[in-house]
Amino acid sequence: MTGYSTPRPISEIDDAATFDSGEPTLDDYLRKRALANHVGGASRCFVTCRDGRIVGYYALSTGAVSHADCTGKFRRNMPDPIPVILLSRLAIDRKHQGCGLGENLLRDAIARSVQVAQDIGVRAILVHALHDRARSFYTRYQFELSPTDPLHLMLLIKDAKASVPALQEDWDTARRELTEAMVETGADRDHLESLTNEQFRRLMAIMALTHANELRKLMPDGADDALAAAREATGFTDKALRSVTLPDGSALLIDADCEHADDEIHDALEGDD
Repeated sequence: MTGYSTPRPISEIDDAATFDSGEPTLDDYLRKRALANHVGGASRCFVTCRDGRIVGYYALSTGAVSHADCTGKFRRNMPDPIPVILLSRLAIDRKHQGCGLGENLLRDAIARSVQVAQDIGVRAILVHALHDRARSFYTRYQFELSPTDPLHLMLLIKDAKASVPALQEDWDTARRELTEAMVETGADRDHLESLTNEQFRRLMAIMALTHANELRKLMPDGADDALAAAREATGFTDKALRSVTLPDGSALLIDADCEHADDEIHDALEGDD
């Protein structure tokens, strides 16, 4: 999809003013609440842009669903309510519908959910479809209907994993290779291996933006592939400023000259408090 950015976290520089999906509730959310909810931690919003304008987005948050609203495969060996990741919204601008953006964003949302499930207990991805047409879209990707509401659909995390094996394999390989390279230069292996996948991805995003040349020297044969996998997993690129939410909940705006990047990298590599 030439000209479209890789899905990444929303930021204040993104233009949502002209976004028109044809669904007023989805449009209003993006324009009025998405960024505030993202910054405040109520949900995380990821966007695809073209020429600086948002042309597609989705939002993720944590949630729970009662046993009564699930079939047996979702309830089995689970507490009541069951922990889930909620894909609360997914929308594409009308001018860009029909070119695969919806599928691309859904796959990205599934991949991120699978990654989150590596670190916290999550049984499934839950979707609240707006209407029958949206429901049909999700059923094409193995989402199953709730027995109590035909517009509520769920996808087991284990089934979601099966749909993104290549992405997970690429990320696991990138993490192993980058860990070994950093340990060789004096980084603390135990601390690196203790980082959650989310913390490690954020570290790699910062390093990919600020220290790519140094990493290429460490890994002349594999750095570009490893960094590409790290950037793909985070949604960051080297060409634009990005607001990163760090593991402690603080926000960091980074670019190639960020004065805070070295401190953040040092803390992550050395295990400083």
